[in-house]
Amino acid sequence: MMFSKKIRFFIIIILMLAAVSVVMVISKKPKPSVEEVHYHAGFKVFVDGQLQDYSGSKFMYIKPCTADNSKEIKDEQMEKAHLHDGVGDVVHVEHQGSIWRDLFKNINVSFDSEKPLHAFTNSGDKIADILIQPIEPDQSIVIVVGDEIDSQTITKNAVTPEHIKTTGEKSETC
Repeated sequence: MMFSKKIRFFIIIILMLAAVSVVMVISKKPKPSVEEVHYHAGFKVFVDGQLQDYSGSKFMYIKPCTADNSKEIKDEQMEKAHLHDGVGDVVHVEHQGSIWRDLFKNINVSFDSEKPLHAFTNSGDKIADILIQPIEPDQSIVIVVGDEIDSQTITKNAVTPEHIKTTGEKSETC
């Protein structure tokens, strides 16, 4: 009788150790890595015919500096799409799958749902449902909230590929 109690005790201890080992292995499993990307796209926004200015400091994302300048992700949502360096018409994308809504969420800009929202490529072609569309590298769009504007105004005000490239080559502030 005493022998079977000892055996049960050891079996319970072994099972507990096995369970703890399994939990430790599972918790040390590496988390899936986020595919690192870094690209830029241009945009302009007109609300009721007025070009919006997003170059102010309240729209900028300032990354915290680290002692070794490591690229430690602090805020996954902000990494998706943001502005920095005082440039209010070129979005920086550092997260695969970022959509235009991410940018406007991150800069705290919302659009009046009572007004129509239109979006166009730099050549004047319409884009449906822009806020849920992915931000594409080197893309240039014009968003119009309210009454549509003419295609000449759109193409004249679109961010140029040269401006997107130049902004992308500048060093980021941290």
